[in-house]
Amino acid sequence: MVDAIVVAVVLRRAMRTRGPGTVDLGTVMRFAKEAHQEAHDYFRLNYGGDPASLPRVMQGLLDRLDERAHADNLPFDRVLLKQIAIQSATMQHVADKRTIEAASQSIG
Repeated sequence: MVDAIVVAVVLRRAMRTRGPGTVDLGTVMRFAKEAHQEAHDYFRLNYGGDPASLPRVMQGLLDRLDERAHADNLPFDRVLLKQIAIQSATMQHVADKRTIEAASQSIG
């Protein structure tokens, strides 16, 4: 639950910097909780620990988060969703921070 709260705070902060929005905190929290669970499941199913495959896996997660945000009519751009994918990978310790940062350079 704490991880979902951290994601929600990041989303809420990003929404504030992009101007006034129509999305309330409850909606952001729901998305954050679902995104966190989806990231957990996605990494568990698709990442076996090979650093060479991490960019592909993170790109797949980013695409899924983008699809979910669009389906829910949420104003989250891919830059913000990329941050969520990176944060999820970091929080779940799928790889060391340097490997995650390197993998994130090739996704978008």
